[in-house]
Formats: sequence, C-alpha cells, structure tokens
Amino acid sequence: MVSVPIVNERTRKELDFPKVELHLHLDGSIRFSTLLELSLAKGTPLKGAKTVEELKKVLITHEPANLSKVLEAFDLLLPVVRGDAAAIERIAYEMCEDQAANGVIYFEARYSPHLLVAPGGELTSTGVVEAIKQGFDRGEADFGVKARSIVCCIRGLHQYAAKLLVQVELHLHLDGSIRFSTLLELSLAKGTPLKGAKTVEELKKVLITHEPANLSKVLEAFDLLLPVVRGDAAAIERIAYEMCEDQAANGVIYFEARYSPHLLVAPGGEEAFKRGIHRTVHAGESGGAKEVDKAIKDMHAERIGHGYRVMREPGIYKKYFIDDRRIHLEACPYSSIMTGAVALDWKNHPIASWAKDKVNFSISRDDPTCFDNTMLSELQLVRDEIGLTTHQLWECQLNAARSCFLSEKEKKPIIEKILAAEPKH
Repeated sequence: MVSVPIVNERTRKELDFPKVELHLHLDGSIRFSTLLELSLAKGTPLKGAKTVEELKKVLITHEPANLSKVLEAFDLLLPVVRGDAAAIERIAYEMCEDQAANGVIYFEARYSPHLLVAPGGELTSTGVVEAIKQGFDRGEADFGVKARSIVCCIRGLHQYAAKLLVQVELHLHLDGSIRFSTLLELSLAKGTPLKGAKTVEELKKVLITHEPANLSKVLEAFDLLLPVVRGDAAAIERIAYEMCEDQAANGVIYFEARYSPHLLVAPGGEEAFKRGIHRTVHAGESGGAKEVDKAIKDMHAERIGHGYRVMREPGIYKKYFIDDRRIHLEACPYSSIMTGAVALDWKNHPIASWAKDKVNFSISRDDPTCFDNTMLSELQLVRDEIGLTTHQLWECQLNAARSCFLSEKEKKPIIEKILAAEPKH
C-alpha cells in the first residue's frame, strides 16, 4: 500500500516559497466534507458513506493500479455536483481557500463543462464556466489566490461510449469491430502500446472479456484501442473495409455499424492553434512516447500533461525537452504511481532525470479527491523519495509561472514573487 506523506514541520519551513500549480482537475478537487454534505442533502449515495473517513475509504486510491481504476471515483462523485451551479461555484471557491493554505499563489483548474451538466437540466455548459469563474473571483478576493480555467476536450468519454454500446447483440460498433491483426499491426507501427502485446494471441488476452462483469469493465478495452486509430483516416477507412470483408465471409448481406465520430477524432489542436488559444494535452501517461510527439506536432501542444513515458524514446525526449525547452511537462508524482503510468521505483522516476537534465517541468496534484494530497505533500514526496533539492523544487515553481497561460503582463508579478523567495540551497 502507498500513502501520501504527512507534511512535517521541516517541509513547511523549507518549502515556504510561493507555489504555482498547473495540472489540477476541478471535479477531482472537491473537499471530502463538501462532497459528503452535498451527497447527504441530495440523497445521492456515495456507497453508503456517512462520515468523511468512510468517504475517503470509498474514493482514495492506495494501491497502484491503472488510470481506469482511479477514474472510477468520478462515476460516484460527479452525480453529486452535476447540474448544480451553486455547488460548482462553491467547489471553485473552496479550491482557492485550500490552495492559499498551502502557499499557492496561482493555479489553473481544468474541467470539461459538459461533464458537469445534468441531462435535461437547466444548467448549460456556459453556465458551468460562469459558476466556476464566480467562485474563482470570490476566492481571489478573499484569499489572494489567482485562479484560471482550462476547458477540456475529452478524448474518450465513457458516457458517450456507453450510449453506443446498447443492444450490442443487434448492432455492430465500428470502433469495437477492429480485426485483432489490424489493431496489432497499427499498434506496433505507431508505437502505441497495447499492454505489451506482440502477437494476436497476446492481444486477445488483453482485450477479450470472458468473465461476466459490468459495462465499465468491458469499456476498458476502448481505453487501449482508441488511441491506436484515433485521428488516422486511413486506418478508419481500412477498418470499415475489413468489416465488410469479414461480414461477407459470414454470409451477412446487410449490416449497420454505429460509432461516435468525436471518439475517432483527435481534439481540435489545429483550430485552437489558429485561434491563438493556449493548449495543454494529456500524453505519455497511459500511451507511449509517440503520443507525446503527436500531441506536439499535430496538436501544437505548449504543455504536456504527465508525459512520463516519453522517456521510452530517448530521441523524442531529447528533441522536445533537452534541445528545445519551450514545451513544459506537468508532472503529478503521486498520481503517476497510482495510475500505473510509472512503476513504483521512486529513485528512478522520470522526474529524477528531468531535474538532472534541467527540463522545463513542474509539480502538480492531478486529482486530490482521489489521492488526498496537497501541494506540500507532493513537494515533500519529491524531495524525500525522488531526491530533488529545495532549490530544484523552487525552480519548478518558476518553470510553472513562466509556462502558465496568463499574459506576460499577468505573469510578471507572480514570477517576481517567486524570484524574491529563492532559497539559498
């Protein structure tokens, strides 16, 4: 079992410089007390939790697993706040208070507005953004913390996929009807891993479900296979053609294939780039190094969320993060272990190499509702387990301030505050 370290007095004293956090999911940053209060008031169950300690046992991840396992917590907590503007504003406001308590002077919170909209409810996605801004504005006024939103495009929404997987016995799904041989060939060619499968038989063991389970369990296969074909027109056309061939071989003269186009399209990085919108992309967390390369080349990413697995391709790592330090890496140390993105071997964590190579990176928490971590606990973890110095952790704050999505004018006072607090060691 792995747990977040308890912040000690040495940490509070040594790491008292101003902090900046760039990789933080708003809907994964809800206070346990707030979530419990809302759950009980609305009668929205959280697996029977009646106290904060019981709720923590339900939501917090202590065993390294995979990303899908960690994300199961959102299936529980989102119904508690979805469609509730007052609750969403409160969450944003309380984030500011919690950040101030840990010495954070600026943070960016990311969220997908439509995940916080209740189907058929009055609250719109625009209303979600407005509620969060109101919470941030109040928090900034009361606690002196500057907060900004990052609005997310989600590449593989289970909710949409679930709607498509209705009456599977009657209809085929294009993205669930890919030949194993084709999927393996594309995976190996692109360097997009499928849990290490090198043969069709190995791939079948990874993807095929033999035991009765639930829909979420079945859908885990899509988390693996969609990155292999997403955004690849030639691959998608090939899949459609091969479906026809396979159906003909089985005597089928007519079939209907359903699919959700947005699940097969890479998010609109090109359009965001044209419009001058800042871009950060999750990559190299569950996928491989070539996912990072694609995010930077095709989506014009300025920052990479996580990015640990870029270390598997030294050439890509050197190209983007050593030879050219403009691209910023948003590291979430504790999360990286819990999601299985990185093996539990702190001394050989990618962050150790990034610090040694003076890479442009920073430290964030990812989803504190899933991990019960704070900025101070993350920094203490990196210092004590990975071995970074106090000065290197301070440099992470400077990197974050320089790589944040504020205007240069707004960045200046934040950078000045951090520079003024440079530690002597």
